Amino acid sequence: MKPIWVARDKRRWLKRRANGAMLQLAYRLGLLHVPGLPRVLMIEPTNECNLRCPLCPTGAGKLKRAKGLMSFELYRRILADLDGSLERLMLYNYGEPFLHPRILDMMAEAHRAEVHTRVSTNGLVFLRGMDARDLIASGLDYLRVSVDGATEETYNVYRVGGRLDRVLEGVRLLQELKRELGRFKPVVELQFIVMRHNEHEIPLMRQMARELGVLGRCKSVGLGD
Repeated sequence: MKPIWVARDKRRWLKRRANGAMLQLAYRLGLLHVPGLPRVLMIEPTNECNLRCPLCPTGAGKLKRAKGLMSFELYRRILADLDGSLERLMLYNYGEPFLHPRILDMMAEAHRAEVHTRVSTNGLVFLRGMDARDLIASGLDYLRVSVDGATEETYNVYRVGGRLDRVLEGVRLLQELKRELGRFKPVVELQFIVMRHNEHEIPLMRQMARELGVLGRCKSVGLGD
């Protein structure tokens, strides 16, 4: 099992090595009770969203859970409990992470714990109500922005209620500031979920990603990370 994130803190590094060894041993022995803690975790800051994407349980109104926000205190306790094992954290699931009022604090807390942190967003609010500098300063490692269309018309077939021009402007602003500051994080990726109505725009999407200086990723519906 390759290391996901190497800690500079010696104590943390040793604990992660020991935890990884226990997980590897448990896997080889086929143990039902694993004497170790997770190296990778997904946390949902909120299950609220500002779009109505038809294939998403939240957007389609089919999510059978009450909507709400994760408490920051609970989040901090989880990070503390997994200190010495957790190496990668995905701060997203069935909701728009940037609707959480303390999302930047969540990123910063994970950064201080030397955890590689990823966020997936629809891109409509990640630079509204905050400065791009704050996002960079949070220590976020990877930012995935879902577009699913290279033109406004195609984009709005799935991203119901969104605006592609606003999303791209936010990405452009972030990339420009990173260059000014000489920073390369967060790494930015444009994600394109390929469907029948948008597959003809894959070349345009790749060109758009190149022009913005970001990564481009095409995936099928239902294909996870």
